[in-house]
Amino acid sequence: MPRPTDQATNDYLIDIGRILSGAANVDADEKSDILLRVTSALDLTETQLQTCKGKNIRITVRQIMKMIHPDTPIGFKFADVDRDHIAAAREYARLMHPQEETMYTDGDLNHAMGHFFAAKTHKQSLKNYNDE
Repeated sequence: MPRPTDQATNDYLIDIGRILSGAANVDADEKSDILLRVTSALDLTETQLQTCKGKNIRITVRQIMKMIHPDTPIGFKFADVDRDHIAAAREYARLMHPQEETMYTDGDLNHAMGHFFAAKTHKQSLKNYNDE
């Protein structure tokens, strides 16, 4: 089959490819709306959020939690985190990693964020145990 030459057919085939690959089709206005919601919910700047972007979506949500909660008290749990912060972290991570958006559920991302707090609590308890 020869390559199509008209632009409409090319655009159609590109759109079909994106749909079949699961790539998100987010336009610039929607991206700016999402960024505005996320920055206001997390009280972070876009530059701070960009430093949180990791190699994959799970690393990104953990880095956001690390930036929001750098010094948590002993026994702090994921259940103590504001639900708006959790939703905003997931939304930003999905925006930054559109290829992984459909691979991970909200529960998977929540588990990744929860692991950050569990590991931190475990380190603190080990440190306290060694100090005794």
